[in-house]
Amino acid sequence: MTSSFLWPLLAVSFSATAAPMPEEFSPAPCETGIFRQDQTGFVALTKGGKGYGYTFSDGTVGSTQDAGALIACGKDAVLVNGKERWPKVALVETDTRFASNGVMLAGRLLEAPGAGKETPLVVYAHGSESSGWIDRARDSYQMVGRGVSVFVYDKRGTGLSEGEYTQIFRAWPMTWWPRRAKPGGWHKAATAALA
Repeated sequence: MTSSFLWPLLAVSFSATAAPMPEEFSPAPCETGIFRQDQTGFVALTKGGKGYGYTFSDGTVGSTQDAGALIACGKDAVLVNGKERWPKVALVETDTRFASNGVMLAGRLLEAPGAGKETPLVVYAHGSESSGWIDRARDSYQMVGRGVSVFVYDKRGTGLSEGEYTQIFRAWPMTWWPRRAKPGGWHKAATAALA
């Protein structure tokens, strides 16, 4: 089941437990973002393989699909431990598209409230995964929760970017390869460079 189908079940399960649900909490489908009760801690919610993953600022991780999940999704808030309503932080999210070798890539600038010219900025690029990172990279939301702006983008052929996903590293310019490298993969090039 997806998280959009779970919120009615969560409302029934919370009403059946001994702990009353906070009055201002209204179960709803999950949303990517940062949720904070006060300045001492926060939880980042990002899309996962199934449902949404959460990461608390202390490093605790889980999934909204887990039995005994520590959070439940609500309208503009999450419910932590079945009793504390943490509202969603109003991040500044700027979506953009840019050209790279004839292909349009998708990116997103994430900024905490109050970010300005002096705010540090990290460009967050993902590895060789075939899935995009916009809405999925939990580290970028952890950085924003700590006051660092982040630009994250989806590589060619992943997520919201155009093009064809590939791991054919031989397509890279030959100037990148060590002089004694032979075609057949970067690991062979690295081995040849060490010989």
